[in-house]
Amino acid sequence: MKLFGIFSFCLAILFLIFLIFSLILFRRANRRRTHYPADRREHGGSFPLPSEGQVLLRDNRLWFDRQVFESIRILSSDGLRLAGQFLPSQSPARGIVLCFHGYHSSCRRDFTVHTRILHEAGYHVLLADQRSHGQSEGIYICFGAKERWDVGAWCRWAEERFPSLSIALLGLSMGASTVLMATGTPLPSSVQGVVADCGFSSPFEIIARTLRYKHKIYPYPAIYGMNIWSRILAGFDYWQVSCQQALQGNRLPILMIHGENDRFVPTEMSRRISRLFPDQICLWTVPEAPHSQSIYYDPDGYRSQLLSFLDTVMKQK
Repeated sequence: MKLFGIFSFCLAILFLIFLIFSLILFRRANRRRTHYPADRREHGGSFPLPSEGQVLLRDNRLWFDRQVFESIRILSSDGLRLAGQFLPSQSPARGIVLCFHGYHSSCRRDFTVHTRILHEAGYHVLLADQRSHGQSEGIYICFGAKERWDVGAWCRWAEERFPSLSIALLGLSMGASTVLMATGTPLPSSVQGVVADCGFSSPFEIIARTLRYKHKIYPYPAIYGMNIWSRILAGFDYWQVSCQQALQGNRLPILMIHGENDRFVPTEMSRRISRLFPDQICLWTVPEAPHSQSIYYDPDGYRSQLLSFLDTVMKQK
């Protein structure tokens, strides 16, 4: 009995250590950040831009910062105040594009070049702060599991304000996964197409990969402990949704974009999804481009792919 008691005590201590370690990992992965190193705030991704990309970003950042955006506020389905910035077209609008940025990022960081391309092509642009980012409320990042419902809230705002215009969704990195997962939720009929740039396949897969390759931590059983804390504190399960599941009933045309040199979100994730839904998805990849930098490695090709897709799917009502 004494040995059994010692053994049980040791197991309890180990389990407590496991829970504390899992909580630390969960908070690091899922909790909102308020401070970022300056060198990570210039552009999406952690790799230096090519010289041409640096010039492109600098010129477009100057243009972006001169624009006058309208501040928009809406409520999420679970009561969070979500913030966005709206840039109207200067000519009769061809539609409205709703943009969703990546993990621990912002639209200014991720969509500087995209915003100018879309604005000059005649589209209204809405840049949404994802929950737990920027001016939007929220404590925990949910890797698309809850953010997908926020997409619908923004779509309803756009449809109410511009009932005669079609809507397209544009997401980068976690934002790409968010808009892909949103296709499995009720979206207004005004939504005509989705552009997903370098998205991951599911919360579980990207968290497990990040633990293994970025933090050098074997993901099992740590990710199960993280999921316990996610369910308790953030109210979602790492396994509750994936892009593949969400796309099962999808009716929308989708353009997927991915850099061939993406070491953060493997290109194979987009290839796998596109192979499952060949009738709905067109995949375009950019050689040598790291994570979220395809637009800087082939700006002309990117612009052509984006605008051609929108020209095809955006229909005037």
